[in-house]
Amino acid sequence: MKLNRTFVSVLVGVMAVVAVSACSNDSSNEKNASPSGSASQAGSPASSAASAAGPIELTSVKMLDPNVTFADGEDIENNIWTRAAKDEYGVTITYKWTAPSAQYSEKVALMLATGDLPDFLQLDATGYEQALKAGLLADLTDAYEKYASPALKERMMLDGGDALQAGMKDGKMYAVVQANSWKTDSEQMLYIRKDWLDKLNLEAPKTIDDVMRIAEAFTKQDPDGNNADDTIGLGMTLNNYFGFLNGNNAYRSIWMPDGSGNLVYSSIQPEMRDALLKLQQMYKNGYIDPEFYTKGMDVVKTDITNGKIGMIYDNYVAPLNLMDSWDKDKNADWIVVPQPALTEAEYPAKSEVKNGFSYYLVASKNIKNPEAFINMINLFVDKQSNDSSYVTDSEGRMVHNYAPANISTPDGNLYNQRLIAKAIESGDPEGLLTGSNTAQAKQNYENVIRLQEGSTDKTDWGLGKIFGPESSLSVLDQYYFTPAHYVKNEFYGAPTPAMVKYSATLNDLEDQTFTKIITGTSIDSFDKFVDNWHSLGGDEITKEVNAFYQSR
Repeated sequence: MKLNRTFVSVLVGVMAVVAVSACSNDSSNEKNASPSGSASQAGSPASSAASAAGPIELTSVKMLDPNVTFADGEDIENNIWTRAAKDEYGVTITYKWTAPSAQYSEKVALMLATGDLPDFLQLDATGYEQALKAGLLADLTDAYEKYASPALKERMMLDGGDALQAGMKDGKMYAVVQANSWKTDSEQMLYIRKDWLDKLNLEAPKTIDDVMRIAEAFTKQDPDGNNADDTIGLGMTLNNYFGFLNGNNAYRSIWMPDGSGNLVYSSIQPEMRDALLKLQQMYKNGYIDPEFYTKGMDVVKTDITNGKIGMIYDNYVAPLNLMDSWDKDKNADWIVVPQPALTEAEYPAKSEVKNGFSYYLVASKNIKNPEAFINMINLFVDKQSNDSSYVTDSEGRMVHNYAPANISTPDGNLYNQRLIAKAIESGDPEGLLTGSNTAQAKQNYENVIRLQEGSTDKTDWGLGKIFGPESSLSVLDQYYFTPAHYVKNEFYGAPTPAMVKYSATLNDLEDQTFTKIITGTSIDSFDKFVDNWHSLGGDEITKEVNAFYQSR
């Protein structure tokens, strides 16, 4: 789901997120030893922080993709965010380098190998564990306790304090951790051309058999009415068919309970074999794009825009991929439904969710002003929450990407949708003006209202289909936000030693085997894959994963 996650990060930035009341844990719980997650302990005001320290210079490195653009005369060291850092906190930031996301981890790995870190940077789980073991990181306990703003402390408790704890070791804080929006980002739903359903007198699907029948009809019965054999039932890439698997009670690449107190790897379970066989049948019959395994979401999006695809599994941001379809053909009536299941009695299917942490914001042990690093995170929380000009500018540039450091609200867009739904129901948007994301909540509400009033703007359509009353987020909230409706990955955190050693080989084996089965290789190759998975390191990984699970 690499491409889906890219769209998620864009959406979170463009629309920002909504802070909600903090979830506080029992104060007697040892997990919540200092630093405090309580929002009641105020951080130092910006003005006093800046005046007390005087001018401060910080160094960093940054992930910066080519699609991030700047106004004339501006760059990553001269923009709305760097000016705010200097004006409000007396901080000037110099970047040692920037790199696209595909190259960032490699360049960071080289820095970690030499031990030459900038004052602060973003690490993944593997990099964090490596830096921590090497003694390269600053103890942030006091700086966080004294300087983290109430809004930042509140945000760090929205997942119950798990992210806060993930950045601690032996009672000391070494990272400010971004929790995944795992309940929203990873759950897939099914998007369908309702106008095609209506033309062919079909009902929205509730079972996997329904999905397969509709895919056949969309492929064979000329739903677009152009008298050409040019439509595909189910749009698919290598990364977005998890919803179909879930409908067969099969789950991809997660660790799930086996009923006896241990975890097992989902991709090697018998249900996966059955699900792959059904996809093979659909591929053979032409209901799936014959070149799905070579296409990225950008190509599939073009097919959708050109009216060639009738269904697709995706997460809640899918309307951003569908809005060009509606913009080109206002009759393209896309609806979203929960995942169809094996039987109507099981509807909707349980969706897989990959919980955990996105990244770790850390400071070098050599940083002279750790409080300035904390203040850069404070700056993001403040501006993202209250001033939309720090999210997108008047020319549509995604200026949130310029921020020196950021911690977003996990599942924030869902809370945003809930506020908007209440405002629409009551007819009073004043409720949107409380909390920590007033600017963006109001903006998204206006998108929804304009769509309801007949707007023909594709952005209003896309955001309306995400945040409106019958939107992707409303379906997700209704069906998928409680534990009874999802299957959670029970392993999270840094890779185990065996994962580091074997995962690349095993993941490649899994990807190749599944693709070959879908495209026609005998289903018996799944059994061989399972045997190979065990013998090529899977058993060793399983042992380490269960040691982690039992120690929690």
